Amino acid sequence: MLLLAAVVAVAGAVLVVHSPLLDRWSRLGEAPGAARALLGTRLLVEMTLLSAVSWLFECLAAYVCVKGLRLDLSLADTIVVFTLGSLAGALSFLPGGLGVAETSMAALIKALGDTTKAQAAAATLLIRLSTLWFAVALGLIGLAVEERLYRRQPVRRSSMR
Repeated sequence: MLLLAAVVAVAGAVLVVHSPLLDRWSRLGEAPGAARALLGTRLLVEMTLLSAVSWLFECLAAYVCVKGLRLDLSLADTIVVFTLGSLAGALSFLPGGLGVAETSMAALIKALGDTTKAQAAAATLLIRLSTLWFAVALGLIGLAVEERLYRRQPVRRSSMR
C-alpha cells in the first residue's frame, strides 16, 4: 500500500512538471526547465533502476552483517529492517537519520529476529558502519583528494571590468 502511494505521488509530480502548469509562475525562473530535464522519462527510469540496484546492495550488505552475527533473520526481514529504519531516519530530517535509524533498526531486528538487545545493537552498529559510515569515509577521502588537486592548480585571476 505504501509503495503504491509512493508510485502515485511520483507519477503525479511528473505529470505536474510536464504540464504547462509550472509555466504560469515566472518567479520560478529556470526551475521548471530543470525539473523537466531531471524528470524526463528516460533519465527517471534509468535513475530509478540504479537506485533500486543500489538499495538492493545496501540490503545485501545488511544481510551479510546479520548473518555474520548468526542472527535468525531472513533476507526479506533484513530488507524490511533496513528499509524501514532508513525511511524513519529520513523522515526525522536529521543528518543521516542519526539516532532514529539506529533505534528503528535495532527494535525491528529484536522483534523480527527474536534476538537480545545486545545482538540487535551489534547488528545495527555493523549495518550502519558498512552502509552509511563507510560511504561517508570514502566521501571525505574524495573531498580531501579533490581539495589537494584544487590547491595545486595555478591561481587564476579574474579580470576586473
